[in-house]
Amino acid sequence: MKVEEVRKCSFQNWYKDFRKLTIKSIILPLPEDFVQFLLKDGLFLPKNSGFENSRPADNNDSGSEDEEETDWDDDDDNSHESEIPQFLELDEKIKDAIDTLDGAVFPKLNWSCPRDSYWIGMNSSLRCTTLSDVYLLLKSSDFIVHDLTERFLKCDDFMENESDLKKEPFYLVLRRWTSIETSCEFRCFVFNKTLIGICQREFKTYYEHFNKEKNDIVKDIMVFFQRHIQPKFTCDNYIFDVYRKAQNKVYLIDFNPFGEVTDALLFNWDELNSGSVKINDDNLPEFRYVEKDSKITNAPLLQYAFPLDYHDLCSGEDSFKFVDFLKGLKCYNEGQGQPEDDSDEEWKV
Repeated sequence: MKVEEVRKCSFQNWYKDFRKLTIKSIILPLPEDFVQFLLKDGLFLPKNSGFENSRPADNNDSGSEDEEETDWDDDDDNSHESEIPQFLELDEKIKDAIDTLDGAVFPKLNWSCPRDSYWIGMNSSLRCTTLSDVYLLLKSSDFIVHDLTERFLKCDDFMENESDLKKEPFYLVLRRWTSIETSCEFRCFVFNKTLIGICQREFKTYYEHFNKEKNDIVKDIMVFFQRHIQPKFTCDNYIFDVYRKAQNKVYLIDFNPFGEVTDALLFNWDELNSGSVKINDDNLPEFRYVEKDSKITNAPLLQYAFPLDYHDLCSGEDSFKFVDFLKGLKCYNEGQGQPEDDSDEEWKV
């Protein structure tokens, strides 16, 4: 994967040439102070975004007349307020874009959308109708942080271009909200300008109609690629996502770099890079999809909706948290309330 290939997949670099084939979008340059706001620790939103950044409530107030009343210091209030940024010009541009795009959008940056923070959005989706919706999704997303900090890190020629890459501009892309059926989304892999593989985008779900329609799906996407993508997109290796709304109706969703920064879904990067994934005797790409219904599915990106401590506990990555969990479980079962500290007793679960 080369730096130039990643650049060409950046939204603002391809949208103009393919705007008639994809969802209507508005591209807004991001000021540097907004980029720094996204990178700053803590979940707080800018002033005037419609989201109240308030102090935590005082839970120690019992209402007793004997207790002294605690007042917030005026200087502390001013300090707190001064830490919250505001981006008045960007605010207005986002509001205007939402109005222009029929009142609802989904946001992304140059490459990624905040899919990992879908759970915090309205109705657990990326649909945004207000300024605060947009800011909340962006501020909560690790995918967005990756765009801002590691977008070129795995490029083969990263080191020789590192100084120039620091000057790369960032953009906020607002796309008209469109309800897309996940069973109609596909990821397409292009190697040496040849479409070698197609995969269902939601790769953990079984869709019965794939078994019947697989030949038509491959044909429609292949025709779309040969007519619209291959002649215009100048990279040799890349990935593009499409939405096949119906037979002979295919729309472009996005471009992605051909490399490990992009999810290979039902393929893997060892086979993609080695050339073992290739066209068949009919010059058609390999199509991978879930062929049997296992009756067990996991919601995509669900792990991002849980606290990090919970993830560490479930994955066994933090042995101390696991020991604490067993102590707490024993105390709960015995009705003791709280575990004793530093005990070497064996726990039975």
